[in-house]
Amino acid sequence: MENIWDDQSISAPRSSVQASKLGFCSRVKDYAEVRETELEDYSCISQFSLVNKTKVGRLTSIASGCFIGLCEHDTEVSTHSFHL
Repeated sequence: MENIWDDQSISAPRSSVQASKLGFCSRVKDYAEVRETELEDYSCISQFSLVNKTKVGRLTSIASGCFIGLCEHDTEVSTHSFHL
C-alpha cells in the first residue's frame, strides 16, 4: 500500500511514514514512525513515538515516546490492580 496524504497534512523531514493514510491537517513530528496506520483529521503523532497498524481518530494527540500497536499480548493476563 502506498501513502495517502491530504494536501494539508504534514510529515516532518526526520519522520517515517510507511503505507499509511494521513487526514486533513494531521501531523507526524520528527523522529516519529507511522506504519500501516490511518491518522484522521487534525491528529498528531509526537516525537519518538511509533504507531503500527492502528486507526487514530480525529482530534487525537499521541504523546512523545508512545509505542502503539506493536504486537498482540495474552488476554488472560492483566496488569490491572484487580481481576474482574
